[in-house]
Amino acid sequence: LVAYEGKHGNCNVSTVTGEDNKLGKWLSNTRQTYKKKEAGDIDPDGRILTEDQIVQLEALGVQWSLQATFEERFEELKAFNDVHGRCPIDADEGHEQLYNWLCTTRVAYTKGKSSKCKLSDEQRKQFAKIGLVSSFEEKLEELRAFKGKHNGCCPKKSDGAVHKKLINWVRNMRRISKEKQDGMSSTTSLTDEQITQFEEIGLHKKKGRQSTKQSS
Repeated sequence: LVAYEGKHGNCNVSTVTGEDNKLGKWLSNTRQTYKKKEAGDIDPDGRILTEDQIVQLEALGVQWSLQATFEERFEELKAFNDVHGRCPIDADEGHEQLYNWLCTTRVAYTKGKSSKCKLSDEQRKQFAKIGLVSSFEEKLEELRAFKGKHNGCCPKKSDGAVHKKLINWVRNMRRISKEKQDGMSSTTSLTDEQITQFEEIGLHKKKGRQSTKQSS
């Protein structure tokens, strides 16, 4: 941890990935031990944290709050994005806290100064680089997850308002796909490969199409 702080100037170690993820998990466990100690409880895993160790960790700048700082969550978001090429979605097991932070921070960014959770100008600049807009990969993975839970069906209006954004995205992607198939010009920045990826899972299946081909 001393070496990490000396290199990065902070103790915001990621627990997601990278060469320091084991250190990040250790620090996360240490924070939990500290919370148990402050509450007068015994750590269920038998971890012990002495007063001298607490002083040493605080001297390095370790924050004991289990509520991660913006910097910690942003580092996790960058690490997740580096591995998966997108931001986390609701279906990503093990990343629920990061996903909730992402949603909350997107709202805070949109509301600006009127938000209860205010972001500094520097934090807004950092977040806008990778966390602001849902990427194509993020939405495609969200669609896959939805279909996996709903017998291979795409979301529809009757599935509720919670899926409204995904429904609108699917509708828009189908429009883009149709424009491409009809040879119409489009203002989309999506590549042909991305459109094809969507078409493989997001288009309506035409009943009887396969049987018609076989009979012909």
